[in-house]
Amino acid sequence: MRINQIVVSAAPGDEVTESALTMARALRGAGVSSDVYAARRDSGLTQPVRRLDEYVTGDGNDLLIYHADVGDHRVVDFLLRSTEQLLVAYHGIAPARYYDEFDADSAARLRFDRSSLRRLGYRAIGALAYSSFAANELRELGLSNVEVVPPGLDRHRLLDAGADETLVAQLAESTGPLVLCVDELLPHARPDLAIAAHHMLNVNYVPDARLVLAGTPRNSQFASALTRHVHSLNLPSVSMTGAVNDAQLATFYRSADVLVVPSEYEASGSHIMAAFHFGVPVVARDFGAIREVAQGAAIVLGRDAGAPEMCEAIARVLRDVPLRVELRRRGHQVAAAVRPERTLTATLVALARVVAHASTPDHSPVH
Repeated sequence: MRINQIVVSAAPGDEVTESALTMARALRGAGVSSDVYAARRDSGLTQPVRRLDEYVTGDGNDLLIYHADVGDHRVVDFLLRSTEQLLVAYHGIAPARYYDEFDADSAARLRFDRSSLRRLGYRAIGALAYSSFAANELRELGLSNVEVVPPGLDRHRLLDAGADETLVAQLAESTGPLVLCVDELLPHARPDLAIAAHHMLNVNYVPDARLVLAGTPRNSQFASALTRHVHSLNLPSVSMTGAVNDAQLATFYRSADVLVVPSEYEASGSHIMAAFHFGVPVVARDFGAIREVAQGAAIVLGRDAGAPEMCEAIARVLRDVPLRVELRRRGHQVAAAVRPERTLTATLVALARVVAHASTPDHSPVH
């Protein structure tokens, strides 16, 4: 039996790519043949990811795991034609409403992605979701036999990464506290809210605080609008890094005083867990899987919290030493429970349960 994996786009530092590669290593360690294939492969990727057009079709005894986030009609068509059993690993698809007024093309693609997932659900034997929130989304889309597993990420990859010495020197040029926001620069992630909160923080509480937005600018229109907004506020203390490698991201986490998560759609909250591993206090809002992932180890504001509330919470973390110590302690406790060796074992067990349940006489995908 082969268990191969399909991603739409493979790139260095990409969470979906990393998850697939980590799962492939775990499967091979368990004696199962597993390769990762991608419709698009970034030229800078050094990991072993093969092109989708190289895929050799298997049979009904093999399994294909499709890592679903941003869709592609070529991948969907391939999966609908394939003869292998299909399992969906769901990383989340942001609601299209965040893009309707800003980028109609992106909104249409997101609606296509969700409708494609519903179509694939008719032939999938089951699914893995990286939070209960994500599992409920899958069930609403008509998928069944869903197992919740921790995000399949190798935390040691970042923890063991060496420092980026150039970046260390740049960060050392200022002694002000560092507020970090790790996410793609997209409308649903609300980096604009982080910028607004930071502006208030500079004006009212901590004039030398810095904000780093570490994330790939997936939408050029939105990224340009953010840049213009930062310039209009005259905020030289805000840095937008673009894509970062492991050494750079690890350096930011080691230097950060607080991680802010303004996002309004979170299916796994992996950057929160990374912050816990590095001992960075977290301020977030109660959207998606945030509270589920945080487990009481972060300051989780209400869904209606805006820039003023986020500013107040960040200022409190920066100024209240006992609070920072307590948040770090709780974060380390949560992180210890999701060590990579535990999460990978849990994922393989859940995968086996999905396959076993699908093979029972009373369960079969609808065609």
